[in-house]
Amino acid sequence: TAVLPTISAAALAAVCVARAGNANPLGFAPTLRCTTDPQAASTVPGWTIVSGSPALRCGSALPATWPSGPAPRAVVANGPYGTGVLERSIPLQATASGRRRFTLSAWFAAFGSGTGRAVLTGTFRGASGERLGAPVVLRGPPAAGTRLPLRFEPRSVATDVPPGAVGMDLRLDLDGRTGVARSYIAAMRLKTAPRMSFPPPAPPPARVPRFDHVFLRSEER
Repeated sequence: TAVLPTISAAALAAVCVARAGNANPLGFAPTLRCTTDPQAASTVPGWTIVSGSPALRCGSALPATWPSGPAPRAVVANGPYGTGVLERSIPLQATASGRRRFTLSAWFAAFGSGTGRAVLTGTFRGASGERLGAPVVLRGPPAAGTRLPLRFEPRSVATDVPPGAVGMDLRLDLDGRTGVARSYIAAMRLKTAPRMSFPPPAPPPARVPRFDHVFLRSEER
């Protein structure tokens, strides 16, 4: 039995690459800062955290094997406090030809006991927010024990974008338990044909309530 090693935490700020003209809005900037601490939780740029406490882990710090090439710069994990859910929306441009092709891919891994896994789901939306077509689903492998290294497996799906679709909602479910049970996703890719350009991701809406009164209390000892 093996336990993922604990390494000192790095800075948690990161920057998502999604500038206008960029063909892949799910990538991360080369200047990003990730964490090497398996007990850390952080934000994931471009994504809204619906529940849980995901972490943006440094791929080079994970004891893992990859489908191809070197370790990716960042890996999204469910974090130290159980299951996490994240969401984001991607706008889709119209094309002169009318037909658009969409490919969604990622690498997945899971660690620990149980059947926890990462699942990435895409739903096409029309101009009024209605769902168009069937959801696109990528499911990672379930956890297969605590033997290291982690083995990342590729998953991909390609389909036509439904006529009238103006956007795609993405939902990332990172199943897991506290302790060493983890699910991971890396190398997320979004490609279109014809090629589209994507605007920068909008900041998530603020969820801080508007307080009527704020009281400060101090105690002298």
